[in-house]
Amino acid sequence: MNRRSIAARVITVTGGLLLLAAAIHLIVTPTLKRVILDRVLTLKELLIVSPPFLLNHIVMGILLIPIGFITIYCASGIRAGERWAWVISLAQRADHSKFADSAWFSDATRTFSVPRISNWRFSDYDCGNHNDGRPDLGAT
Repeated sequence: MNRRSIAARVITVTGGLLLLAAAIHLIVTPTLKRVILDRVLTLKELLIVSPPFLLNHIVMGILLIPIGFITIYCASGIRAGERWAWVISLAQRADHSKFADSAWFSDATRTFSVPRISNWRFSDYDCGNHNDGRPDLGAT
């Protein structure tokens, strides 16, 4: 089995997992509201938090569907060695790896006073420029 075939299989599985995540987002959203939000928040807090919470989960579920299909579609292009498939797959990987950090930490720190665990930004990774007082450990 060559490298392209292995990469194509991994990308196909990743696309399937993205579709599974989409289904979970869409199916579990009402349950999350009932089990978590309704039990933990007061009525006033529920009126503020519930609409964006539900909207976020539904929109993420809807957006994950085409991303999953595009990922699966790219697998055949990677298996054939086509450049467009590599470009799309790498762009998706960069986007997915950055999304979790930016989506959670930017909103959670302002809304719920959650301590910031990561100050990582894509530009920091490329340039070694932290702009927050941390030393650049990769500098010579």
